[in-house]
Amino acid sequence: MKKRFIINILLCSFILFFVSCEKQNAVLELNVSPDTLYIMDEDSIKDLYLSTKPSGETDYIVSSKPKWLSVESTAGVINGKISLVRLRPLKDKLDEGVYAGKISIITDVAGSKTVQVFLSVNGHPKIATNLSELKFPENVNEQTLIIENKGTGILNWSINDSTKWLRFSTLTGYLYKGQKAMVVVYCDRTSLDNSTYTSSFSITSNSEVEIQPLTVTMDVPKSAGLKLSKENLLFDYFSESTEVYLKNTGNINYNWSVDAHNLFAATPSSGTLIKGDSVKVKISLNRTNLQTGTINSGIIINTSENLKDTIKAQINHFQNTKWLLEKSLIDVEFSKETNKIISISTNPNCVSIIDPDTRTIETITINAEPKCLSVNKNGDHVAVGHNGLVTLINLNTKSIEKEVSVGCDALDIILTTNNWAYVFPVRDQWTSIHCLNLTTSVETVQAGYSIYAGTVGRLHP
Repeated sequence: MKKRFIINILLCSFILFFVSCEKQNAVLELNVSPDTLYIMDEDSIKDLYLSTKPSGETDYIVSSKPKWLSVESTAGVINGKISLVRLRPLKDKLDEGVYAGKISIITDVAGSKTVQVFLSVNGHPKIATNLSELKFPENVNEQTLIIENKGTGILNWSINDSTKWLRFSTLTGYLYKGQKAMVVVYCDRTSLDNSTYTSSFSITSNSEVEIQPLTVTMDVPKSAGLKLSKENLLFDYFSESTEVYLKNTGNINYNWSVDAHNLFAATPSSGTLIKGDSVKVKISLNRTNLQTGTINSGIIINTSENLKDTIKAQINHFQNTKWLLEKSLIDVEFSKETNKIISISTNPNCVSIIDPDTRTIETITINAEPKCLSVNKNGDHVAVGHNGLVTLINLNTKSIEKEVSVGCDALDIILTTNNWAYVFPVRDQWTSIHCLNLTTSVETVQAGYSIYAGTVGRLHP
């Protein structure tokens, strides 16, 4: 027990040591934000933010910088949190203009980064745009807005907009003297009514001149849209109905109707759909005049706005050809050889020869109440079991050929082509099969193991 405890401690120590080494060996990467620094005329202080990914500890040094910048601390430690490098522009001895330079930061284990820095001195930025208003006719989805710095220094601009149906390719930027920015303005008419919409947005900047908010006008045309929850329907053999949803995806109301031909019935079959609304339609199938096979059809949806859609329908159908007999059948067998159905019934006691092709029935009267029957493989004889009796009938002559006594009440009977009948008793719990030679009328009882009363049999093929 003590040895196991010592081994467990050593194993845990190894795991902890391995995890500790894995953390120490993780590769750190230096992050600097922002990656491009703009120092405007009004800025007296600017900050860079340092961190590592993943979070870790490293020493850093500001290894180089422009002469027109001072750094409060050129070295420090990043210890899992965001560290700040504070910069101050030295503008006193600089002429008017825009100055560009680089700040380099190196670390001991997290690599290095270089940041572009731009300084504006005594700049006079002036904003200008190519448009004073934006118009979106029905067939226009985007416009191009050009923002330009027609002054000096650095123009810092940003778009302020809360219009839900407008979208901009970019919302902010910096421009030097003579530079232009191209902003693509998109409009979104989704789910909007047929109407003309008006809005505006403003551009804020450090420009010495202001521009008025830009007005926006958008026309939304009338549109009718129809969406179906199902494009294809399958009516399988036992399917009689299904449901389909119709949805108005346009911006106007319209009337709709279902053209279902004679095969189908729609409930409801017509109505009005308000924009954005939907309706459930039950499609019922009428199989009355269908033939066996696969039928392909269609259900057409029409609207008052000339919208039309077709739901494809596949129908799998089997024509059931039932023939109802006006008698109670006790036992039935089918002869594959003659394609006839042989049955027994009472009131009166008889054997019936049923022809499914011609739908005719021939009857042979028998002298006792029938309990079971068996047709031989040739289909020319049938044996009928009774209580204590077996009747052999010739199906070709439609007559009784022989009646033979048997020592049991028959539950089931088997007739072979060599004129033997095997009778299975209905009672007496443990019993035997009665074997009857119909040629000699001699009965013998099965030897060997007994059977349980109520057992039935079949002739091996």
